[in-house]
Amino acid sequence: MKMAPACRTCILEQAVTAAKISGATDALLSRILTRSREILDTAGDGATAPEVAADIHRTIMELTGNPDPYRSRKRKSTKEALAVLPQIQEMVRKSPDPLRLSLLSAAAGNIIDFGVPSLVVSPWAILEEIDDLRFHHDDLPLLEEELRSARTILYLADNAGELVFDRLFFDYATAHLPARITLAVRGGPIINDATKKDALESKVDDHINLIDTGASVPGALLSRASDEFLEIFHESDVVISKGQGNFEVLEGVGRTLYFIFKAKCDVVSDYLKVPKGSLMLLQNRPGS
Repeated sequence: MKMAPACRTCILEQAVTAAKISGATDALLSRILTRSREILDTAGDGATAPEVAADIHRTIMELTGNPDPYRSRKRKSTKEALAVLPQIQEMVRKSPDPLRLSLLSAAAGNIIDFGVPSLVVSPWAILEEIDDLRFHHDDLPLLEEELRSARTILYLADNAGELVFDRLFFDYATAHLPARITLAVRGGPIINDATKKDALESKVDDHINLIDTGASVPGALLSRASDEFLEIFHESDVVISKGQGNFEVLEGVGRTLYFIFKAKCDVVSDYLKVPKGSLMLLQNRPGS
């Protein structure tokens, strides 16, 4: 999905936030904004918002000397999500359709995103709305059919905090499916996206194979990914792609996979022709 003109404002707002929490002075903030506009102005026609945002955030890290500006916020959201998790786990266990509720809860967890300005990020919101969760686009029957026979599942994580709720699917899968699960996180800190350190703090079970994409991009951008990740991506029987950033860089990629995310901004919701805030479980077909 190509970056839209409206993405520019959102990315610049991200840059200001990241610079401020990194301790940038007014003078340094001015330099950061100048450089950010240059990166936006020189982005190629096919560039996606996550890859441009990655270049800008890398510049912020270099200029401020802060390698992980969102570290404390990620730890806080993970801690809050862990506090809520037992109640949702119990609801999933008692549900007549635990697979659906586990994935709905994981999708709802996509609200935990410091990369979208003014977004509500409290994990408690998931518990409050869990009875009303619905997929606006629902390809779960297609996913469920593939999961029954899959030997390997690759799950692409999105943000720290919400990764705790992805555990609901992992719990279901390890109890009911024969497949081995690989969880892929980001290759390094970028906004509040999950890294290996965040996955460990989220208490992801030891039987989940943990890898990273090899790149610090807020989306599994294949052109910057490691050979290890690419091999697993192409060879896994089922790929589940969590989060809007992953959708933006992988939509239309040449293999079947399943996107699970919340359409959190006007650009994505307009592109998909769905109401803003819709929960999506969308199958991507090669060439679609």
